[in-house]
Amino acid sequence: MPKTEQVQSIFSTISPYYDRMNDIMTLGLHRLWKRKVIELCKLKSGGRLLDLCTGTGDLAILAAQKVKPHGEILGIDFCAPMIDIARKRAPKNKFPQLNFLQGDIQNLPCNDNSFPNITIAFGLRNTDSPEKALSEMYRVLEKNGNWICLEATEVRLPLVSFFSRLYTECLIPRIAKLLGKDVKAYEYLPQSVKKFWNKDEMLFHLNKQGFKECETITFLWGAATIYHAKK
Repeated sequence: MPKTEQVQSIFSTISPYYDRMNDIMTLGLHRLWKRKVIELCKLKSGGRLLDLCTGTGDLAILAAQKVKPHGEILGIDFCAPMIDIARKRAPKNKFPQLNFLQGDIQNLPCNDNSFPNITIAFGLRNTDSPEKALSEMYRVLEKNGNWICLEATEVRLPLVSFFSRLYTECLIPRIAKLLGKDVKAYEYLPQSVKKFWNKDEMLFHLNKQGFKECETITFLWGAATIYHAKK
């Protein structure tokens, strides 16, 4: 099964309890990290932002609150059940500036240079080709625009790394099992982080693609990283 189909199946299954498990896995810290992502965009009334792998809409909704009642926020995700939840969380009568669309970030339905801000949280590693996804995001981003990615990363400090692996590989799947959730989905998470680029590799690919002014902010000794770059 291609990776995209595998991930789509996983996220379709876990969509009803996705937000709750995110809170459990990060002790609620993912909400603070996502607020930092939106803060880096420096959005104002009338601002525009494209949020990719939007999931249940956390980043898109935060951005919409910054630009309302004007502006344009578009959230794209390939998982229809996730998009359905996002639309329920942000109904059009309350968020007319926010739209959600099912789509593939490796083939974006957007014009060249069409958004001044692009965000993506915990999604790049789930694509068949992260390089293709980066290429598409670079194409769609306006010149001098903000590209901001929040991604799970492997902890390198030996002792902290041990406890991090113990938490993600042993404790989280057990919690999922106790709650009657899909254990395989939460076994996938640490494996996907292991197989994905580390921080240095991410910066290499960003520079190779043409992004500039690449900066990083790390959390929890490197368990999560924000990458901020410009076109």
